[in-house]
Amino acid sequence: MDYVSLGATGLQVSRICLGCMSYGEPGQGAHPWSLDREASEPFFRQALDAGINFVDTANVYSAGSSEEIIDEFGRSLYREEDRSIVEAVLGVATKRGVAPARVALAWLLGKPGVDAPIVGATKVHHLDDAVAAVDLRLDDSEVDTLENGYQPRPVVGFN
Repeated sequence: MDYVSLGATGLQVSRICLGCMSYGEPGQGAHPWSLDREASEPFFRQALDAGINFVDTANVYSAGSSEEIIDEFGRSLYREEDRSIVEAVLGVATKRGVAPARVALAWLLGKPGVDAPIVGATKVHHLDDAVAAVDLRLDDSEVDTLENGYQPRPVVGFN
């Protein structure tokens, strides 16, 4: 797959973007011809195998079920060993008496090259946690705990 720059972001996206209006629950929204979860999965797998790292979706595609199907597929890519990272975040958060989101974002903010991550918030406490993470400093042992179970994977389309 060839990749091109997405504006000035530094992100390299595949030259092919998988449009996802075709995927969703056929009985929802204005797209009765949509492919359901089971029928959609082979397309996502083929796209991923081909190096496609760029998808287009919108909350109006099959009344939002397109995004749900994409999310479910993405979650299926997690490996069992990824669970150890979640457990580590929960452990540090419990010891600190803070929300796991604060710990995860504090870790991210401590990485070189991370200046201003975009956070989504659908509840006031989501934004509260994001703002509080700016002032949360993890010590070296906490960072080691968080990174201990991490198994790097190749990143597709980013230089």
